[in-house]
Amino acid sequence: MNEVPVGKITGRETRDLINGKSVGSRSISLRITDVLPGALCSPGHVHTECEEVIFILSGQGEIKIGEETFPMKVGDAIHLPTGVPHLIRNTGKETMRMACSFSSNDISRDLKSEEGMNF
Repeated sequence: MNEVPVGKITGRETRDLINGKSVGSRSISLRITDVLPGALCSPGHVHTECEEVIFILSGQGEIKIGEETFPMKVGDAIHLPTGVPHLIRNTGKETMRMACSFSSNDISRDLKSEEGMNF
């Protein structure tokens, strides 16, 4: 994983381990996302053409899915259906690491911001 380029976005770092570009995947992607303590993964967003599954590897936080907010902790798995807005924040004192899997080989093509979404 250390050989994978790191994407730096405000409050988080991402590593795209599997996707169409990196390994020629036709229909899936896997990303590791590290969210810094107290950081918000903003803006909220929606995937217009794919589903997402998030698995919490370390840390804790909360996720807003549509209008509902849920806690997240180590071992939790969260399913995000296509077209559902979501927003994540780290509520802990350590980095929250998530494995994020998508039913698309290029998640950038169907990502739509939900600028007004907040906790």
